Amino acid sequence: MPVPSPLLLAVLLVVYLPPAAVLAWHDGTSHRLPNRWVAGLTGGVGLALGVLALLVPSLRPALSSAVILALVLGAGAILLGLLAPSLLGMGDAKTVPVVVLMAAALGGEVLLAGLLAGMLLAGVLGDIVL
Repeated sequence: MPVPSPLLLAVLLVVYLPPAAVLAWHDGTSHRLPNRWVAGLTGGVGLALGVLALLVPSLRPALSSAVILALVLGAGAILLGLLAPSLLGMGDAKTVPVVVLMAAALGGEVLLAGLLAGMLLAGVLGDIVL
């Protein structure tokens, strides 16, 4: 398994995780994700990864793939949130692009592990609720 760039890990730890943790806490307590906070997280991560792409040319192919994947999956999630709000809330749908962007930037293995962990967690929580 390839090791992610230390610069990408820095973006994860400094730019992505602190506001994502605050958003998760806020969502857990109020069941709301403020648009400004989600936009700030998305803009901050996008800006940081854009600067990395400019400064480190070897990261450009992986980052461009991550952006395309984030746009496609994000659009799909927002469409699903609009068409079937009982399946996916709009708050969750609007966070999909930044989550996919960060995970895909770290590598396909991280993205796949995140998807599988999400499904496992949903299954466990569904089992607890039912």
